[in-house]
Amino acid sequence: PHPGPLPEGEGESLRSLGECRTHWAASRLSAFPPLPPGEGRGEGGLAETFRSSPARPKRKNTRAFTLIECVIYVAVLALVLAVAGAVFYHGLGQSTNLRRNAEDIAGALHAGEQWRADLRRASAEPRAESDGRKLRIPTAAGEVSYALEDGMVWRQARPEAPRVPVLRRVEKSRMEPDTHGPVTFWRWELELESVIKDAPVRPLFTFQSVPPAAP
Repeated sequence: PHPGPLPEGEGESLRSLGECRTHWAASRLSAFPPLPPGEGRGEGGLAETFRSSPARPKRKNTRAFTLIECVIYVAVLALVLAVAGAVFYHGLGQSTNLRRNAEDIAGALHAGEQWRADLRRASAEPRAESDGRKLRIPTAAGEVSYALEDGMVWRQARPEAPRVPVLRRVEKSRMEPDTHGPVTFWRWELELESVIKDAPVRPLFTFQSVPPAAP
């Protein structure tokens, strides 16, 4: 209680302790200027400050490979490379065989034409020896001979001249005379070595020529 009576008109507006506290808080807040919008406890505050700040970039989820996946990928890649290598070497082998066959055919045709030209220049009747594996052709320039030895057909232009191989990789060679009506001609049956075993087509050649001394 107050020690003395209050002056007239005082204490009437403050009727309770709660009203006193409210009046004191209002007087203290009036002493400070109002805060800008978004600060303090009003519109913004700490929560609003965090919400208004720029958002942090989110980490992207990068998918990694496991060890089992890497092993599977390596195995698949090895399988693909193995198949590609097998196909490549198969094609390379076929190309090599085709080139060899073309060279053998060209060589056989060249040797056959040379053999026919020598028979057309014969000055006497040719003679076959060793079961048709060797042939002697007399000519004005000397005796020309053909012989099959060591899988090759050799040609010797004259007895004193060296022998020259005219055809390689020969499987069989047989030169013998034959008749067709009144004409006697010579036939050369030739078989080359086959690159492919059990091939459906055999490299066979037949050359024929009539010497001028034939009846």
